[in-house]
Amino acid sequence: MFGQKYRISGKGEMHWTLGIGVSRDHDTHIISLSQEEYISNLVECFGLQDANTVTTPLEPGAILTKEQCPTTPAELQGMNSNRYRELIGSLQYVALATRPDISFAISKLAQFWSTQHRSI
Repeated sequence: MFGQKYRISGKGEMHWTLGIGVSRDHDTHIISLSQEEYISNLVECFGLQDANTVTTPLEPGAILTKEQCPTTPAELQGMNSNRYRELIGSLQYVALATRPDISFAISKLAQFWSTQHRSI
């Protein structure tokens, strides 16, 4: 049993696990997962408080081209920094856990970074 191998705290209803909020509506038999706090922390950590919100993070079928690559030394350094990779990884966790709707966009950004990183 899981509880015999790992130390588990609490014996009541689950409200939080691995940075994911869990809520349960007993009347409708619906369990909801949320990473609102985790996402808010990402926004603050990466200084994106003033970023514009959009309904679709990347148009389906969008192609990222070489013309969109960083061209100045400062832009190249920004894209090659660990912070960019950290943000992509954090967003991949969000997409995997609670936001599959952003998976396509995050995958494309990771591929774009990987391709541009190798060519620099």
